[in-house]
Amino acid sequence: MAAFRNGVTEVLADQKGMESVVADVKTKFNTDQVTNRDGIKQDWLDYHYKGFPLVASLTKLTSLQADIKTTESEVLSNMLQGTQASQLSMTNYTTLMETSKSAYFNGQKFDGQIVLGRKDGSTKPSKVELTLDGRKLSESQYSIEDGKVKLNIGTGSVGEHKIEGKLIFAQDGEEVEVPVKTSFATIGRPNSATISADKMNVVYRGVKNPMTISFAGIPNNKVTASAQGLSRKSGSSYVMDATKISGREVTINVTGTLPDGGGKVTDNAKFRIKDLPKPTGTIRGEDGSVKMQRNSLAISTVGAKFEDFEIEGRKVNIEISENRGGGGGRGRGRGGDRRGGGNRGGFKGNRRSGERGGRDNYKGNRDDRRDRGDRGGNSSGGRDRRRRSDR
Repeated sequence: MAAFRNGVTEVLADQKGMESVVADVKTKFNTDQVTNRDGIKQDWLDYHYKGFPLVASLTKLTSLQADIKTTESEVLSNMLQGTQASQLSMTNYTTLMETSKSAYFNGQKFDGQIVLGRKDGSTKPSKVELTLDGRKLSESQYSIEDGKVKLNIGTGSVGEHKIEGKLIFAQDGEEVEVPVKTSFATIGRPNSATISADKMNVVYRGVKNPMTISFAGIPNNKVTASAQGLSRKSGSSYVMDATKISGREVTINVTGTLPDGGGKVTDNAKFRIKDLPKPTGTIRGEDGSVKMQRNSLAISTVGAKFEDFEIEGRKVNIEISENRGGGGGRGRGRGGDRRGGGNRGGFKGNRRSGERGGRDNYKGNRDDRRDRGDRGGNSSGGRDRRRRSDR
């Protein structure tokens, strides 16, 4: 077997196109010593045949005979066909499209190029060195099929992803590097519709108005929005505070930077500015005509609320800082806290059982319960609510 190996390698050593055959012969018919599982080196013959059953030895000999026949067939095929004829055969090529970027916008010039690409299954790279967005790909992330490097990777996050590196081929005993530089784009799967009420663009003074601002097809970090009172929270989430805007309208200007150097696009939208609706006065959390014991009246909490008004699913409340009471011709009282008693003799102390009393001119601060630090100007002049005392 050693004579066969040495004879084939000597004959084919100087022949171009026979490098792979010589390498296979050296590997398949190597008779060097072998290290067994105990770490002890053994002669090749002892390792493979000594102490083995006859059936196992015959199987190995049959395999060697098959390898010899395969080697003879490969040598004969290369001699008859010739490497040059195989390389020039147009049946081993396919058409490929080359583009300067992975996606185009309408109105842009398409600069694609159609080129020939080799698809011969025998053209396999000896090494693959590729990176995805700067991260090296492992052997489990690609496979070589029919002369093609098939990638087995996820599409990743939304945006453009770059694949770079090189494919290394063995040619005439030397390594030839073929550079790789391409990219692909990942687009978010549509999962929501855009629904808006026409002519209903409204923001309110005194509260923080949440907004979502984005540009279709452009990442949030490439989108900027500007307007008086507008601030960015994160991503596409913004907050509009129109408290200090004197006019009745505000315009929001939005700018987006297109990928691949496509320039910038702009858009804008106008919003009407409205004041909050008039609040409704409450006592003990109730509005309208409320009956209660006279003693209970002194410790009941005076408040105010907005009827059917919410910001992002949260009610906007008013914290009372001052109120005045009166009614029934028995004088009026004024207090600096939220209770019905205290320094308000005209409201509770002089009332008879069943006599009506009232509270008006509430003063308080708006509280949207989303940002305790944003309590706007005073809300006064709330609705006059009469209260009935049973005793």
